[in-house]
Amino acid sequence: MIDTNRLALGIDPNSVLSVAEMVECARLAETRGFAATWVAEGHRGDVFALLSALAMSTSKIRLGAGILPVLVRSPWVVAIGAAAVDEISGGRFMLGLGAGHKSVIEDRHGLIYDRPTLRMREVTEIVRCALSREPVNFQGEIFRLSGARLSAQPVRSYVPVYIAGIGPRVLELAGEIADGAFLIFPTENSLKTSLTHIAEGAARANRNPGKLDVVAYVFTCVATDRQAAIASSRRTIAYFGRLPHYRSLFAQEGFSQEAAALKDAWGQRDESLAVRAVSDEMVLTLSATGTADDVAARMSALLKAGLKQAVLFPLAADGDASGAILRTIEALS
Repeated sequence: MIDTNRLALGIDPNSVLSVAEMVECARLAETRGFAATWVAEGHRGDVFALLSALAMSTSKIRLGAGILPVLVRSPWVVAIGAAAVDEISGGRFMLGLGAGHKSVIEDRHGLIYDRPTLRMREVTEIVRCALSREPVNFQGEIFRLSGARLSAQPVRSYVPVYIAGIGPRVLELAGEIADGAFLIFPTENSLKTSLTHIAEGAARANRNPGKLDVVAYVFTCVATDRQAAIASSRRTIAYFGRLPHYRSLFAQEGFSQEAAALKDAWGQRDESLAVRAVSDEMVLTLSATGTADDVAARMSALLKAGLKQAVLFPLAADGDASGAILRTIEALS
């Protein structure tokens, strides 16, 4: 049996769930001993608003913004949002920061995708300073703040910060300044490489890498019909294959042929061709997919390989998003 304290629930950034359904799922995760619920930001809603709803409906489970793109808010807005959710939750909030994607930042938000790793460094420093309730007088390469100060004493002067990424520079940054690193599509191979980069960053700052959290979204599809589960995960992996850095990650895992086929398929804007480009082996390597026993075995392997917390990202084989979350929690607890 998997230790549920090493599991967390992830809420899809493009979730179709109502807020009430999200609350129900977070409550079940809390009841079953899950360590956290992480809410990603995308089409569904503002992450601070969603986490506030979950905070008011739970009492023990930790709640994380996972992941908040640093290029779509000012550091001060991040700081006051973090302080508010931490207060509402009674000190259960965790702040996950990521670069986001160039196409999303520019096409959806109308902003410039510029120096994301440096922004994560400066945002982290500003948020930590703000939560200390000292005046923020910051002169960085990107941001300059003068005399910014919270009006009320935060519940905690220190909120854990997780930095998300897959490349060496950002993982080294996580090791250097963050409380943890947030990964995606973890495998035994990528975990080994990521842990090395995190340790290199920690060494530069004279920190103990063993004390840093390493968490990751694990795309999970549980179904009695193994092939139906594989088909669902295949669609999700194909969707991520639209983006170059994910295709690069897939190639590093030994799926260079599939990555090239995904590039060609999305170049033609042919979704069905992209789905067919994803092999069964690719699905089973990059996700936890299949029967409840299959998924539990894959999760155990990842935790044994060095992942400290698996953030389950449940996929629905039957189109029932809420049911998929409930089945996944039931299967692993």
